[in-house]
Amino acid sequence: MVRTVKGVTLTPDERKQVGYEKIKTHTCAVTLPNGTSCAVTYTRWSTSSHSFAFAEPLTCTQAVYAPIPNGIAGIEAKAASLVDTLFQQAQQQEQVTMRQKAPSQRTMPFKDDGPQISARLADQLAGRYAACVQCTSGTLIRVGGTYSTPDMPLKEIQDGEYKAIRLVNGQHLVVGICNRAAQQWEVPVFLPTPVAAGAPSIPCAHIAEELENCAGADAADATVSNQEGDPLGGNEA
Repeated sequence: MVRTVKGVTLTPDERKQVGYEKIKTHTCAVTLPNGTSCAVTYTRWSTSSHSFAFAEPLTCTQAVYAPIPNGIAGIEAKAASLVDTLFQQAQQQEQVTMRQKAPSQRTMPFKDDGPQISARLADQLAGRYAACVQCTSGTLIRVGGTYSTPDMPLKEIQDGEYKAIRLVNGQHLVVGICNRAAQQWEVPVFLPTPVAAGAPSIPCAHIAEELENCAGADAADATVSNQEGDPLGGNEA
């Protein structure tokens, strides 16, 4: 219970802060697990009915059916407590979107000039994550094995497993997700930890040629799937 010193007069804003006045709406910002800021709009419907509308990139509304005490401080604390669950749900939905065969607004390729993978390989790797080299054009070229979650590619990059690749002209290592409809690797929106890896010069075209030779496109059966026995290594069992 909030207590104030007797005889002290609070301003309207102070009364809202400590919970003496009912707050119908409030806007604040929360920090997502990847460090991105996300705006949140709170709406009070009744004592035990509230909603939190999260802006991009989460773009969702979460209802809360319980009293929220302590005024603005309590509202902002509740908004922050919802972030981890909503971020995880958004990450799972992103994987579902990446597995879709029909193009949608999210699955349309950002660029049409990058190295694309075969439709057969895209079908098999849809929604999977891998360490990639990102060129200044935005094109992603896979250099590691594929996984169902981004944890292992992140660890591989952070542990320096790709330091043999020299990065030049603004290239850097990122975690990519395979977009089935676009038949290419893209930077996922919902990555729990931001990657900042500048590794020790293989130009993008050289890497793309090597990976194309490894993947074998549609011509080879054994090397098309890298879920088992990936020529690049590092895949899940």
